[in-house]
Amino acid sequence: DADIRKHLISDKQVAKFDVDNYQQVDSLLIQENLEAENDRTFKISYPDNQPLTFFFLGLPPGKDATDTESWVMPAWLALALPLILDVKVVASESPVPPFISGADFEKTTVLDGEHQAIRALIKQDEYRLDSILPRTSKPRKFSPLNALSAAYSIHLEVNRKKDGNPDWGKLSDLARDLETSPLYVFHYLNKWLRKQDKIESVPIAKIRLYRDLYYYFEPKGKRMNQLRELTQLYRRFYRAKSQYAKANAVLKPIDEAADVILKFDKALANDTESLTDIVAGRLSKLMNNVRRQTAEGKRTFTFVDGKWKTLTSEEERQAI
Repeated sequence: DADIRKHLISDKQVAKFDVDNYQQVDSLLIQENLEAENDRTFKISYPDNQPLTFFFLGLPPGKDATDTESWVMPAWLALALPLILDVKVVASESPVPPFISGADFEKTTVLDGEHQAIRALIKQDEYRLDSILPRTSKPRKFSPLNALSAAYSIHLEVNRKKDGNPDWGKLSDLARDLETSPLYVFHYLNKWLRKQDKIESVPIAKIRLYRDLYYYFEPKGKRMNQLRELTQLYRRFYRAKSQYAKANAVLKPIDEAADVILKFDKALANDTESLTDIVAGRLSKLMNNVRRQTAEGKRTFTFVDGKWKTLTSEEERQAI
């Protein structure tokens, strides 16, 4: 699991979830001269002169494995192997194969009775080959294999214990959160930051990685586009003092607006227009404090006639 993550996520924090990279995962290579006692898998053996048209492979879970952990690698392999070996795959907990021939099912991959955490991440239990990993990245399309790879990558980085135990039982929580909203990706990024002893802010490369991982769960990026628009709007009048500023300083206008929305008296503002006026008043107060240097942040500069200038009071009010 950790080796696969290292293969898929480069040292420069770039996710390489493409067919060429999947086909080069070293962990999937057959080890030469593997002793029988070191082989944890159960599989059918065929004579060398007999064609292999049906293959059964059992992957026993580790010691004291949870139900979630027992499905982690089988689910990923069920989606990855068709790209690597050009085969149909059925993953099931049943000791008896659900099908005896690939002709018995139309889809390329079938997951039979998978754990709910896996189902939440891949959305359905049957996929054709061209749906497992879309051939082109534009426009973005959902890929169950990439979604699993992204979720596993986040989990192994955030939830892994100090002793190296991947603690796959917590994957269920992550899957449930991502099903609720893909924006939980950034919650787990903050969770990762809290575990770090030597850094106070998330490196830019790590932010970009998690932004890319977000799109594997919501390819169209609807929620991200809303946040981007909101950020562009408040940056017209407010900026953090430094690119290394903490999140609460960068998002100060959002925090102020959210505080108003959560606490306002409905008797005073019972419609959208009234609420907008109250939020605008709070943000205007924030910017007054910024100008007086009694609040963290700085005003936005604009480039006009070859010179950098701050917004006038009216321009700032309109931006708010």
